[in-house]
Amino acid sequence: TIDKQWLIEKGVAAESILVEQGSQHTYDNFKQASSMINQLSHQVILITNRYHLARSHYMAMGFNIDHTLCGAEQSLNMNGNFLFKLIKETFYSHWYWTARLFSSLIKRKVLMD
Repeated sequence: TIDKQWLIEKGVAAESILVEQGSQHTYDNFKQASSMINQLSHQVILITNRYHLARSHYMAMGFNIDHTLCGAEQSLNMNGNFLFKLIKETFYSHWYWTARLFSSLIKRKVLMD
């Protein structure tokens, strides 16, 4: 996977790399980082596992983060854990969209505090 040091070695300025590690799940990652990200004046590139790109994209859109996606791996690794991870991502993506729809229906900003 790609880490901060690898990006620096490839020429990315260290001060332009934001790594949010204080969260326990993706929604919390975006919630914690969104205020910092929305204040940035340069392009935001979200780097995450390839199987996780779709949900990250949807959540970034939900937080109004203009972004580009980048897979952390060179290619999608279809090993034994892949199917489990894909099923888990499908479940969490479904949960995210269901919660957004429910919030919209009851006219509460539950997901965007």
